Formats: sequence, C-alpha cells, structure tokens
Amino acid sequence: MNLAKMPLSQKLLLGLGAFAAFVFLTSSASAATTAPAAGQNTTTPNAGDQLLVVTTQTGLAGRLYIRSAPGTQNASIALANHGDTLTATGQVQTIADGTVWWQVTNAQGQTGWSEANYLQDQGQGTGS
Repeated sequence: MNLAKMPLSQKLLLGLGAFAAFVFLTSSASAATTAPAAGQNTTTPNAGDQLLVVTTQTGLAGRLYIRSAPGTQNASIALANHGDTLTATGQVQTIADGTVWWQVTNAQGQTGWSEANYLQDQGQGTGS
C-alpha cells in the first residue's frame, strides 16, 4: 500500500479504522472481570484482612484477575473465582483513571493486585 499516492479521504478512513481497533482492543482487555457495583470501593484493608471475591457473575465470567501491578494493562499472574477468599497485604494504590487496587495474596501464596470494586473486606487482619 503506497500511502504517498493514496487520497486524503482514504488516509483518514485508514486512520479511523486503526483507532477503532485500538479502542476495541484496549477496552476489551478487562472483559473477564464483570462490571463493578455502583460506586468506587475506597476503603483500605488492614494487612491480613480476609477479602471475599464478589463479582456479579459466577463461573468463568466471574473470575477476577490478580495482576503483576495495578491496572488492567498489566500481566495477569493468577485468577480468583467468585466467592474465593484472598488475603490483603495492606497496600493500596489509586491509578490515574481513579480505580483503586488492593495488593492481595491467594491461597497458593501468589501476591499481586486486584481491583478493589470486586473485593469485600471481611476484616480479621492484624493492622498495618
């Protein structure tokens, strides 16, 4: 494809198509995590608190990603199912889009980050 000889209208359409593909791919990156309940969970769990995974669906669609760092763009290192219990480390981070992430450890000892909207603090921690 020779862009130098392509009419401007075709270049614009090509650019819009690429932009639409980018938007689709980046917005679907978090599709396995279902939409959070209304409002943002802004509480801070204590280290050792038990956190219940509360997605709006069960089965494969109800899995919650545990990621290497806060944000859906980061690698998934483990999955937690609806109803699973994770342990809080006490670390919390709010990223640029305002989403709150809690650092968690699963039953297998893997530590990573999950979006706070999908976690319900059950308490029982030792404090930070």
